[in-house]
Amino acid sequence: MAPRRPGQLLKLLAGMQALGLAVLHLNVVSTALDAVELYTLSLKVEEGCSLTAAEDIAAAVHHVLCIIDAEAAAQWMLAAGAGQPDI
Repeated sequence: MAPRRPGQLLKLLAGMQALGLAVLHLNVVSTALDAVELYTLSLKVEEGCSLTAAEDIAAAVHHVLCIIDAEAAAQWMLAAGAGQPDI
């Protein structure tokens, strides 16, 4: 499960493609308040992909999600600090 963020799904799919993983099936489930989403992916390892073990694929997908989360946190911090005076 991941907090809902605009553009997160598109970035996730782009990350999978960059890793050489083709998305065969995608299922997205949102909570009642749309605060959290659950993504279920069926992936195919494309020719030329260096990821072969399930653990490597899982770690790479987790890394992509961590990058997306870090980018969102940085944007939030910038937006939150935009109204603060410089000292």
